[in-house]
Amino acid sequence: EPAPAEEPAPAEPAEEPAAEPPAEAASGEPLIIGRPIGLSGFVNFYDGPIAIASEVAAEQINAAGGILGRQVEFVDFDNGSDPAQAGAAAQEAIEAGAEIIIPSCDFDIGQGAARAAHDVGILTIHCAGGELSGFEGLGPLHFNVYPGGTSEGSSGAYHALERGWTTAYLLTDISLEYSKDHCRFFKAAYEAGGGTILGEDTFQNDDPSFANQIASMEAADPDVVAVCSFLPGGAAMMNQIRNVSDVPIETGIAFDGEFWLESVGDISDVFIATVGSIAGDETDPDRAAYYEAYEAYAGEPAPHALSMEGYQIMELLKAGIEAAGTTDGLAVAAALEEGDFTTLGETFDFAADCHRVSRPLTIVQIQDGVLSRDSVPTIPEFPPSAC
Repeated sequence: EPAPAEEPAPAEPAEEPAAEPPAEAASGEPLIIGRPIGLSGFVNFYDGPIAIASEVAAEQINAAGGILGRQVEFVDFDNGSDPAQAGAAAQEAIEAGAEIIIPSCDFDIGQGAARAAHDVGILTIHCAGGELSGFEGLGPLHFNVYPGGTSEGSSGAYHALERGWTTAYLLTDISLEYSKDHCRFFKAAYEAGGGTILGEDTFQNDDPSFANQIASMEAADPDVVAVCSFLPGGAAMMNQIRNVSDVPIETGIAFDGEFWLESVGDISDVFIATVGSIAGDETDPDRAAYYEAYEAYAGEPAPHALSMEGYQIMELLKAGIEAAGTTDGLAVAAALEEGDFTTLGETFDFAADCHRVSRPLTIVQIQDGVLSRDSVPTIPEFPPSAC
């Protein structure tokens, strides 16, 4: 029998920060935001464009007078896509004067930075799919703009059911909590919606071959397969599936964008749960304007829709800090919990005990190696989660 995906470890009770936050800077001094992120390694696929998007927003914010009259500046430190380096990178940012920390957009890679900032009363905010990437896993000073694996798994599951694919097989990459949560919530939503899971298997992102898992999938003969993974291993898995089968593939936001498609050729019938479409068919005018601003700033189009969450992070920080009148972590956290903030067509109404917001995601499809917007599935009810 294949090994089941591991359940996330229960979060320890959130505690108040033990240390005093940094002294408030005088109005007019730069507001330094630390980014201990993946400037190198695999997570740079995601962190790099997200960082650019935050700079797009900061440029607009600064042109309009800044935050509390202070111009935003960033200090960046590389975590090397290594969880063991995240805390040290955050500490370097704090020592450089950071009053806010934006960790890597992954629970495993970013959690060390969030914990280091929490210990000295600094608010952190990022975009990650792991279920514990929020209050429930990282404490009262941490917020997550990504709706999480609950939304990602459920969106893929209900999209498959709306297509009439009533039997599924799960392939779970157990290298990160993100991918484990993705398949776990896909399964829960799919079964709640009346679908049948015919089987499931696990793999590691750096496995040289997935022949055994794919053989088991073929023997089960499902209507659809969920590949819960990330680059580069997930792309290799899909490529190997396409060598032997044309079964539709449901996957997640880690595969949004076109930058990875050269590794799989003119692949078809791949469906990605993500936050929007970069294919020029975006229906929200604010998002369309964001993509234009990103390209003007970066000199090239945004490589994936997840990048827009860097922009949303900055807009939420501006709203929260100005509502609080300070960058003090607890005060900004309280302001974010109390208000409803809309940015790029999405409303964030964080609860006091849940610092992320579930919602149906956009499904984009890949046909003959080309991305296009498909649909937004209806989700009657999200599966129970940590919040």
